[in-house]
Amino acid sequence: MFSEQIQVAAGRDLTAGNRVAVYRNLHRSAWSIRSMEGPHKGKVVGYAQAVALTGCLMHVNPRAQLKIANGGARQVHAWIIGRLADVVDLNQPQRITYQPHHRAEFFVVSTGRAIWTAPAVVFTDAAYIDGPA
Repeated sequence: MFSEQIQVAAGRDLTAGNRVAVYRNLHRSAWSIRSMEGPHKGKVVGYAQAVALTGCLMHVNPRAQLKIANGGARQVHAWIIGRLADVVDLNQPQRITYQPHHRAEFFVVSTGRAIWTAPAVVFTDAAYIDGPA
């Protein structure tokens, strides 16, 4: 489902199960998908309005975050790594966000709880994890 909505970059390939990093592309108003393995490792392989990952790890480059928090130019320095998934059902979606001017980690919007890992993340208008059952 989600993989059908991905605009794959020319000459690149992307399938469910690939290990990727996803971050918000502020210039395209879309989610950028960067390969974390294979021949296109480190390169953007696609863009999407909606994408899902499983086995997720949140990454923030602390040095770049500090620069941005102190007024430096924005740059890509935070993303979520996981395996590309076709379908992920969230029973109780909770929005997560990252705000480099305020905090150095991803966090759950409703509770303020810092988050570094998640079984799954769904990216649509924002990023969502499954809340407590």
